[in-house]
Amino acid sequence: MKESPSTKELDRKIADMERENAQARQSIDRHREDVEKYMAILASMSIRAGELANDFNNILGIILGNIELALKDLPEWDPAQAWLAEIKTATMRAISLVRRIPSFSGADGIPLPVDEKAGLKKDPLKQRASAKKGSERILFVDDETAIARLGKQMLEHYGYAVTVNIDPVKALNVFREDPNLFDLVITDLVMPGMSGSQLVAELVKIRPDIPVIVCSGHADLIDSDITDQKGIKAFLAKPIRMIDLNNKVREVLDGS
Repeated sequence: MKESPSTKELDRKIADMERENAQARQSIDRHREDVEKYMAILASMSIRAGELANDFNNILGIILGNIELALKDLPEWDPAQAWLAEIKTATMRAISLVRRIPSFSGADGIPLPVDEKAGLKKDPLKQRASAKKGSERILFVDDETAIARLGKQMLEHYGYAVTVNIDPVKALNVFREDPNLFDLVITDLVMPGMSGSQLVAELVKIRPDIPVIVCSGHADLIDSDITDQKGIKAFLAKPIRMIDLNNKVREVLDGS
């Protein structure tokens, strides 16, 4: 029996629609692949931006730390005070710019703000007199030797007894040998061999009440999983100013 023209037309339209649908699916698949490639590029940029910001923060932290130590050792009348203050101002501006790098790449995280003029308008002698001091024992962990040394010098300036370790695994072993030897642990977040988050998890297994301050130049890595982690009492954004370090230490110790 011969098919009617209307049936042929309907079959042709169905075939055309199926062909168009197949082409549309192929186009969607191609676009999906393009989007996935683009997202992978963005993710790579975010990681690289975070790593770059962290490296810059470590370098700026060494500059800032040495400037602050020099300012505290120099007499008020020394003309080098003014020169160092200018360098510190420029360093704080650089820190502010570096903090914006992760946001340019779309990286998420909890922002860690910086005050470009922090501490520059105050009398250094008044700051020295008003700063609270302590004698507590602190374990300071950072894989950057220069930053570990600066952390020790800064804390010792305020009277604390400081043990430094640049290897988180070795730091954990030191803590395990005598858990009650320390009143506070300060650790970097990103370190080879063991992250700061992993270190904290092991520390609280040994001694659940040990307070920990986490430092990081990776603002994009500070998320709710880390902020809610047991044992972590506070965070400090790298580069760390002396007064901020001491204030945070006192805040945690006095509140624990």
